[in-house]
Amino acid sequence: MLAAVLVLAGFATRASAQSQNPPANACEANAASDACAALQARAGATHERGAEALREARFAEARDAFREAMSIFENGPSAYNLALALRGTGESLEAIALFERLLDGAFGPVGEERASDMRRWIQEERGALSRVAVRVAGADAATIRVDGDRVGEAREGDPLELSLNAGRRVLIAEAAGFESAETVIFAERASNASVDLRLLPSDDSRPVTAKPAFWIVLGAVVVVGVAAGLVAAFAPYERDPLASSGPLRTVSAQVPVP
Repeated sequence: MLAAVLVLAGFATRASAQSQNPPANACEANAASDACAALQARAGATHERGAEALREARFAEARDAFREAMSIFENGPSAYNLALALRGTGESLEAIALFERLLDGAFGPVGEERASDMRRWIQEERGALSRVAVRVAGADAATIRVDGDRVGEAREGDPLELSLNAGRRVLIAEAAGFESAETVIFAERASNASVDLRLLPSDDSRPVTAKPAFWIVLGAVVVVGVAAGLVAAFAPYERDPLASSGPLRTVSAQVPVP
């Protein structure tokens, strides 16, 4: 799958797109400066670390090294090998985007043979994506997030079609006035699937009788009331031993006056 790893012999410097823009690094300011040479050396050493990992199919390690090299100094060889490493880790979307940037000349000219390889790999990675249709219900429209990133909007009756990297994905639907709906899927390579997300009105937007808290409180009140009635019904009857067992009568007495 992987082509021969490019060896980083040097970097081509790139002029700023517009003269008024500040230089992005020391090499854009002065390609012949000592600072530029130091920058190239750091990026070159990091690139070689990534190249070794890529040759040994340690794709995640290679990816991280090439990303570090690109953060030090953007260059074509590191970008190309980063795209290859992303293919190895299954990050198809990121690999496609980087191959397309390379073909557009973002990192310098690309030979036709290399360009042909990249176009073929782009098609292969697109075929490996998982296609997922996200349907929402309960709200007219909802914002959809995948692994925390906003990817679009789905409307009731109009699903959002997504192309995802294979693997575990967290899908969330959000809409004002509704509780978020969330689900976890395991997207398979080159597969098609659909996901249904139902949103329920939030507590603030529902009538009081539709809120769970209302019924919980009401149930507690009913339980307390029933319990009090049972206590009253089964409490022992304590009678005044001096009280008459018969009907209550008024007794008159004449008190002699001395």
